Amino acid sequence: MIKSIGKIQKSILFTIVGLIIIILIIAYLIYKNHSVKPAANTIVTNTEQPATTEIGEEPDVTPPEDEGGVAPTSATDYYSQGFIKFQNQHYTEAISDFDNAIALNPSNDIYYAKKSEAQYNLGQKEAAIKTVEDGLKVLPDSDLLKTKLDILNKEWFGNQPQ
Repeated sequence: MIKSIGKIQKSILFTIVGLIIIILIIAYLIYKNHSVKPAANTIVTNTEQPATTEIGEEPDVTPPEDEGGVAPTSATDYYSQGFIKFQNQHYTEAISDFDNAIALNPSNDIYYAKKSEAQYNLGQKEAAIKTVEDGLKVLPDSDLLKTKLDILNKEWFGNQPQ
């Protein structure tokens, strides 16, 4: 009789632990879905289809200015605009925005890393290496920049053919 009570208690305990784990997973998923919202100063791209253009013309993919027509002033704003330009393969313009972001906040290794990727995509490997090295002067403990430098030196960076 005592052995059977122990088995019942074990099965109840396992059931309770299992339910707690399921509840925690559900709570995490709900939290994750509700907490991933763009910040007030995040640039949200227009999801509408671009206007049609004449053959040979490029559509205007310039990121919108902030509400009220105010140009970006923070490092995050410049990085966001540069990132959009980078995604649209406007690397020269993206580099300019990344430069502005670095000037306003030189302590963010992501700015240096993305600028180096844009330079590399333009065929400016030496400039990309210099950008990463400049970032490492400011942020010598950055694992991101150390990895980027290793990759650049090994020519395994970005969109290399395999």
